[in-house]
Amino acid sequence: GKMANWKASPEKGFYEDRLQTRRPPFISEILARSPYWERLRALTLPPGPCSIYAHVPFCASRCGFCDCYAFATKAGHPLHDRYARRLVKDLLSWSSLAGAFSGPVTTVHFGGGTPAHLGPAPLSAVVEAVRKGFDVRRETEWAMETTAGFLTGPGLEFLWRLGFRRLHVGVQTLEEPLRQNLGRGLPSETVLARLSAGLRMGLVITADLLYGIPGQTVKGFLAGLERLDELGLHGLSLYRFNPSGRNAAFRRRFPQEPDAAKDFAMFVAADHELSAAGFEKNHFCHYARSRDKNLYFTHARRGEDLLAVGASADGMVGNLNYRCERLSQKFLDMEKANPLLEGSVEEVYNDKLIQAISRHLITGSVSREFLAHSKFKNLVSKWQKNKLIDYKNDKDEFVLTGSGSWHVSSMLAELERMELVGS
Repeated sequence: GKMANWKASPEKGFYEDRLQTRRPPFISEILARSPYWERLRALTLPPGPCSIYAHVPFCASRCGFCDCYAFATKAGHPLHDRYARRLVKDLLSWSSLAGAFSGPVTTVHFGGGTPAHLGPAPLSAVVEAVRKGFDVRRETEWAMETTAGFLTGPGLEFLWRLGFRRLHVGVQTLEEPLRQNLGRGLPSETVLARLSAGLRMGLVITADLLYGIPGQTVKGFLAGLERLDELGLHGLSLYRFNPSGRNAAFRRRFPQEPDAAKDFAMFVAADHELSAAGFEKNHFCHYARSRDKNLYFTHARRGEDLLAVGASADGMVGNLNYRCERLSQKFLDMEKANPLLEGSVEEVYNDKLIQAISRHLITGSVSREFLAHSKFKNLVSKWQKNKLIDYKNDKDEFVLTGSGSWHVSSMLAELERMELVGS
C-alpha cells in the first residue's frame, strides 16, 4: 500500500479528517478535479446492508466551543426548506445508482448541527425520501443528534412519530458555571429531567460529554458522569475539547493553557468509572449499555457502505471515500441534477487483514483471531506491555483500555507502517 501526498491537494482541507477517528488514511489515489459523481456511477457493487447519514448544519444558536460544521439560523428560516429539497433530490440521485445502497438499511443517522431545528415539515420530507428511496425495514435504527432544548413533550412525540428511537444529546457538562460559559441555555436539572422523559418513552438516550474545557475540574467531570449513569442513560461519548478556528473567539474569552496530562487523567478516570458501571466500548470514545448499538459509527466494522448527504458530509462507497460540497448557493441550486461532491479519495489495502484490524480498533475491540498471525506477535506484545489493550477471554477479543483509546491514533499509525512496508 502507498499513501498519497494528501497535503498537496487543493481541495479546502478535505483530507485533514483522514488522520482522525473514522478511517485510517491508507490512501493510494487522490481524485483531484475528477468527475466524482461519474466515478461513483461507474462502480459496480454487490447489494448488501448499508448505513445512511444526513447532515443538517443548522442550530438555533452557535455555541462558542463548537468545532462542528454548523450555522445559527432562526426557526422557520426559508433556507431550511431549500436545504431539505436539496437533500431530497440528492437522495433520489443516490437511490438510482445501480448496485450501491440497494441492500437493507441498518441505520439512518441525522447529525449536525441540530437536525430537529430544520423544522417539522422539512425534516419530515427528508425522512420520507429515505423511506421511499431505500430498503428501510422495521428493524432499521433511526437516530438523531440533538440538544436538550428539543426534548420537550411535543418534540419527543414528534420524533417518535417520525420513527426515531435513538437520540444522542449534546449535554457537554453538568457543571453549572461551565454550562453558561459553553452557551448551554438550560440548567442541568432541566437537562436531566428531559433526558429522563425520553428514557420513560422507551427511547435509547445517549449523550456527549466534553473534557479539557476551560475551568473544568476532574471532580465535576466525574460527578457529571455519575449522575448520567444513575439516570440510566444507554451510552456516553467522551470528546476532548478541540481548539480550532471555529472556536477561536471562545478560547480568547476563556483562555487556558493546554494540559495534556490533566486531560489524559480525566479520560482514563472516566474510562475506569464507566467500565466499572457496566458500560462497554463500541467505539474508542463511546461507552454503551446493551441497547445502544451506536450503529452509525460502527458501519465500517460491519463492512457497510455509508451513504452521506448534506453539506460537508462524509460517505463511503466500497473503498471510495467522498465528501459533499459545503453549504453555498451552488449546493442549493436545484438545477444541479446530481449531488455536488467536494472531493474523494480511494483507500487501497494490500493487506486486507490490516484493513479489518484498523476498522475494528476504531470501534474499541479486535478479535483475537485477527491478531493471531505471527506478523502481529511483536505488536500485540508491545500493546499489552504498555497496557493499551486487554484480552477478554469471554469474548475472545482484545479491547482498548482507557490508555489505548487515548493513544488509538498512534496504534493506527503503527498498523499503517506495517501496511506501507508490507511486513
